[in-house]
Amino acid sequence: MISSRYNQNLPFYFIIAAACTFVFSIFLLQIFAGIAALLWLFEKNIEKKKAFDILTAAVLTFGIIRLITVFTSEYPNVSYEVLYKEGIFYLFFFSANFYLKIFSVEKRLIIIQIFLFAAAIASLTGIISFNLNYYDRAQSFSSGYTVFSTYLLAALPILIFSPLNKDDKKDRYLRVIGIIIIVIGLVTSLGRTSIALAVLFLVFGVILKKISYRDILIILIVVSLLALLSFHNNSHQVIGRIDNPVGLSDRDVLYKGAKEILFNHPILGYGPRTFKSIFPLFSEMTDKGVGGWHNEFLQIYFDSGIFGLTAYLLLIACIYFIGIKLLKSRIYTDVIIGLLFSVSSFILSAFTSGFITSAVLSVLFVLVITLLNSFKIEHLN
Repeated sequence: MISSRYNQNLPFYFIIAAACTFVFSIFLLQIFAGIAALLWLFEKNIEKKKAFDILTAAVLTFGIIRLITVFTSEYPNVSYEVLYKEGIFYLFFFSANFYLKIFSVEKRLIIIQIFLFAAAIASLTGIISFNLNYYDRAQSFSSGYTVFSTYLLAALPILIFSPLNKDDKKDRYLRVIGIIIIVIGLVTSLGRTSIALAVLFLVFGVILKKISYRDILIILIVVSLLALLSFHNNSHQVIGRIDNPVGLSDRDVLYKGAKEILFNHPILGYGPRTFKSIFPLFSEMTDKGVGGWHNEFLQIYFDSGIFGLTAYLLLIACIYFIGIKLLKSRIYTDVIIGLLFSVSSFILSAFTSGFITSAVLSVLFVLVITLLNSFKIEHLN
C-alpha cells in the first residue's frame, strides 16, 4: 500500500479544487494543480516508487522525448516555451497518479461527482452567455469554444455511465437533467466533431442500457426545443454553418502544407510549438491567426518527429490496455466504461483539434486517465 506524509484530506481538497476550475479560471486551475504537485514533490521517494507503473513509464517516455526535441529544435526560442507551458501536465500527472491511489473509492467517486457538477455549471454559463449574444458560439469566460466543447464532451460519457441507484427517481432525474444541460452546451458550441461524438455516446448509453428509451426521448425533445430557442436568440454563427455544413475551416490548406514538409524532419521533428515558423502556406489561409495543425497527431509528428508520435501512440495504447484489463475484473464496471469513453473523446477529437499541448485540456486528460488508473488498486486487492 502507498502512504502519504500528509493527512489525505489535504491533497484531496486540492485535487477537487482543480477539478472544479477547468474552464472557470486557468490561473486557479494551475494554482491548485501546482500545489498538488508541490505536495507530491515532498513525499518520500520510497512511496513514490510504489506508485510508479506502466502508465507512469508511458507518460515519462513521452515527456523525455518531448524534452529532447526542445533542445534539438530548429527554433529553440519558440520551443523553450514548452518547459513552462506544458510542465503542469507532467507535474499534475505524477501527483494525481500518486494521490488517487491512496484515496478510498468513495473519495474518488466524490471527485467524479464534483467534476460532473462543475461541468454542468460550466455548460449553463456557456449556454446563457450564448443566448445573451456575448459570443457567437457557446464557450467559457476563460477559454475558447474548442476547450469548452472538449471539456463537456469528456464529462458526458462519465455522466452517462456513472453509477445510478435505479430505485431512486431523484438520481435518474438528476442524470437526465445533467445530460440535457451538457448536450445543449455542446450543440450551442457548434463543434461538429463534438456534437457527432455526443450523439455516439448517447447511442452507446441506450445500447448498454444506461439510458432508457423514455429518458432518451425526453433528452432529445428538450435538447431540440432549447437548442432551437438558443439559435433563435443568437443566429450569427449557425447561419454560416447551415450555408456551409461541410466547411473545412482551412483544414484543406493545413493538410496541403503538411504534405509539402512531411518528410523534411521525420526523426525528431522541427521542435515543439514551431507551427508558425514552419507552415509554408500562410498566404492561402483565411484565418491568419491559426496557431496549430488542428490535428494532434500531425502536431506531435511535426513537433517531435516519429519518435514523439510513437511515444504518444504507445501512451494511448497503454491507457486502453489498463482500461480493458480493469473491465475484465468486473469491478466498478460502469465507472471504468465511462472513463474509457471519456479518454476516447480526447483521442477522437484529436483528429480535429488537440489536448496534450492545451493548458486546460492536458490537465483534464490527466485527471481522467489517473482516475482510471487508480482503480487498479481494487483490481489488485
